[in-house]
Amino acid sequence: MDLHWTGRENGTVSAKAGAGVFFVEGHPCNRSIRLPPNMEQSNQTGEAVATLTAAQVADPAAPLLHITDSRTTLEAVTKRFRKYQDEGFICQKNPNLTRAIVATTLWVKGHNGHPANEKADALAGHGARKLAPDAVDVAIPGQLRITGAKLNKVTQKLAYKVICARKAAKVETSSRETQV
Repeated sequence: MDLHWTGRENGTVSAKAGAGVFFVEGHPCNRSIRLPPNMEQSNQTGEAVATLTAAQVADPAAPLLHITDSRTTLEAVTKRFRKYQDEGFICQKNPNLTRAIVATTLWVKGHNGHPANEKADALAGHGARKLAPDAVDVAIPGQLRITGAKLNKVTQKLAYKVICARKAAKVETSSRETQV
C-alpha cells in the first residue's frame, strides 16, 4: 500500500504546524494532525510527525511504501541516521521523533502536482488550522531504544552542547518550582 505524508505550518509569528497522512480517498487511517505546543512548530517537525503517525496507524502486516516531499525527514531517517545515532542525537532538533521513525520511505518533489502528496499537504494544512493540538506519541519501542553517544564520536563541541542543555534544563526546573 502506498502512503503519502507531509507537514505544513501557517507561516505566522505564532506559527502552528500540522501533519497530513494520506493513504487513499476515504481510508480510515488518513490523518490531519495539529502539532502539540511542546513541539517545534515547523514544516519539518510536521513532516516528521506525519512519518511517525503513518508508521503507527498503518497495518503492520501490509507492505508499505512511504512517499514524501520531505528530504529533511527522509535523510534524517536514512542518510544521517547513523551519524545522529553515533552522536547520541545531541545536535538533532527532533531527536525523539527521529528515533521513533522506522520506515521505508520514497521522496517525491513537493508541490509538484503529485495527487496523493497534494492530499497529504491539504490534510497537514487542516491540522495546522485546528483549534486544539493533537497528542503525538513519541514512545520508542524498547528493542529500538538506544541511549547515549559513542565515546569515540563525542567531540568537545558535542560535550559542551550537552553540558549547556543540562544546565538550561536545571534552570527551567528551578524557575518552575519557584512559580508554583
